[in-house]
Amino acid sequence: LMSHPDNETARLQIGIIYARNGLYERALQEFDRLLEINPRSGEAYNGRGNIYYILKDYDRALEAYEYAEQLDPADAGIRVNIALTHYQSGRLKEAVQSYREAAAMNQAIADRYRSFEKLIVN
Repeated sequence: LMSHPDNETARLQIGIIYARNGLYERALQEFDRLLEINPRSGEAYNGRGNIYYILKDYDRALEAYEYAEQLDPADAGIRVNIALTHYQSGRLKEAVQSYREAAAMNQAIADRYRSFEKLIVN
């Protein structure tokens, strides 16, 4: 990273590592640096959404996820994150809709989140 400070992949991975280790402010800073390099990085906005989700700031999480989705509409994982955030915010109808859209986009997502589907549909 010292020789290539604009390496997007490295910045993203560092942000993820910080987040996995509970260093949320450092992770957000890393995602912000990535957005300075590439303001259209859906992955960076998704990462920011994940941090806000963990911190239970669901409004900010949803805002970040929705922006990530605009930048990368084919990413079913972002759509699942939106569904989970809606669920945590008590918006069951929106959670079901977002989940179904994600599952329709990617069978692996449907398989992985089958228990979530049972929770929100029943």
